Amino acid sequence: MSHLPDPHQWLESLDDPAVLQWVAAQNSRTQALLDADARYAPLQRDILAHLRDTRQIPFFSEHAGWLYNFHQDEHHPRGIYRRSTLAAYRAGSQQWQTVLDVDALAAEAGKDWYLDGVAHCTVAPTRVWCT
Repeated sequence: MSHLPDPHQWLESLDDPAVLQWVAAQNSRTQALLDADARYAPLQRDILAHLRDTRQIPFFSEHAGWLYNFHQDEHHPRGIYRRSTLAAYRAGSQQWQTVLDVDALAAEAGKDWYLDGVAHCTVAPTRVWCT
């Protein structure tokens, strides 16, 4: 079995101006195609409305007796990582405690932060790392 060189490997250099220019051109080309499709704007609007609907049941993960959830809304467009107890969740009381406010962090640091994921350490459950 022979290994062929990857013709797109050069795109892995995220700080290379040529890569950034190529990506920007591809994004522009794709956006133009989407904008030209009459179905795009209403579909985008409907999808965003569903994603931002606060009436939806929040998905959570359980760690050390707490229920954790990542939430975005008009007040937190970058999102907040929050937690609640099972009793409060079952009661529908919405007593969420903010663990990490990505919008506040971005404003404080002057950077456009986003939360890519959270992993709870099972060996030391009081520790997490964010990516």
